[in-house]
Amino acid sequence: MPKERLEEARPHARLVSTEEVVARIRKGVREAGSQVAFARLHGVHEGDLSNALRGHRPPTTSLMASVGARKAIVIEERAHG
Repeated sequence: MPKERLEEARPHARLVSTEEVVARIRKGVREAGSQVAFARLHGVHEGDLSNALRGHRPPTTSLMASVGARKAIVIEERAHG
């Protein structure tokens, strides 16, 4: 695939906080009508959903995927000198 077409096919990504992911999950729950409905719709565990919404645990990989998010590792290079 030519580089130009590859760039068009790749989704635009940006760095977001865990709080923003949880806010997107909350919006999805509202749109689905309930936590149970959201969990069933996206095939996620209700307990994981509840724990993330209450701030007891960070969103799981499947919860993040349900709102279009994924985990990333960032390395910050420090200037030497």
